[in-house]
Amino acid sequence: MKPMRTILVIAAVLLALPFWGVLLANWPLRWISQLQPDSTALNTLLAPLSLSGFLSLMALAHPTRYVVLSAMAILAALAALIALVAAHGAQLWRRPAAYLCLAALLAVLVFPWTRAAYQPAIATRPGVALRLVNRPAGLIATAVRSLQIGAEVRPEVYEPLGWADDQHFIYRLRRGAGYDRRGQWQEGEAGPLLAYDVSAGASQAWPGALEDLHARPCPVNACLTPLIEPFYAGSGQAYFPGHYPQVFPSPDDRWRAVVAWHIYGPEDLVIIGNQ
Repeated sequence: MKPMRTILVIAAVLLALPFWGVLLANWPLRWISQLQPDSTALNTLLAPLSLSGFLSLMALAHPTRYVVLSAMAILAALAALIALVAAHGAQLWRRPAAYLCLAALLAVLVFPWTRAAYQPAIATRPGVALRLVNRPAGLIATAVRSLQIGAEVRPEVYEPLGWADDQHFIYRLRRGAGYDRRGQWQEGEAGPLLAYDVSAGASQAWPGALEDLHARPCPVNACLTPLIEPFYAGSGQAYFPGHYPQVFPSPDDRWRAVVAWHIYGPEDLVIIGNQ
C-alpha cells in the first residue's frame, strides 16, 4: 500500500502545482514590478519565477483544463489522505505527506476566491453605464477569464453586427479566430446569431435577418471617447479595440456597442451609454 500512497501524494502535489504557481509566483512578481519596473538586472534574476508563473497561467486558462485539474487534484489529495489515515491513524499529523495533501487541497479550493472580479478592457467615466455582454457566469468562469489576461489567451472573437432595435444588439462569436504562424488572420468558426438585451442583461438566439439591422458605425472620437477613460495608463490610447473595431450606436443614440481587447488576451463586447 505504501507505493500507492506515495503515488497519490505525488499526483496531488503535481496537479496542484499550477494553482500554487499562480498564487506564489504572480503576486510577488506584480508587487516587485511596481517597486522596480525598469530594473533589467532584477528582471533577469526573476526570469525563472516569471516563466513558472506564466506556465501556471497557461495551464489554468482553459475552462475544461481548469475543471479537470481541479477535480483530479482534489480526488488525489482526498484519496491520499484516506490512505494515510488508514495506515497511520492518530499519527497522521506526524506525516509530512499529510500536510502536502492539505496544501494541495487548500490551493485548489481557495484559488477561485483569490481572483478579483473580472474587469473588461475598457473603463467608463463616472455616471456612464457599462454592460458587459460576455460577463463570466460563476466563480470558476470568472477565475478562468481573469487568468486568460495574464496567459495572453484570446479564446474567441466577438463580431458586432448591429442593432435590432433600441434595446437588442446582435452579434456572434468566432471561435478559433486569430493569427496563424504566418501572421495571417483566420476567421475561425462563426457561431449562431445572438441578441443581447440591454435591459435584461442576457443574450439569446436571434432568428432575424442581417439586412434588417441598424448598423451605422460612428467615429470613436465623436461617439465613444467622451464616455470613457484611459484603461491602460501611459499607452496613449483610451482602449484597444478588438479585431472588429467598429462602434455601433443604437437607433435612439443612447447606447454604444464596441469590442475592447486586453492586450494579447481576451476580447470583451460591451454596451456603453448614459444612465
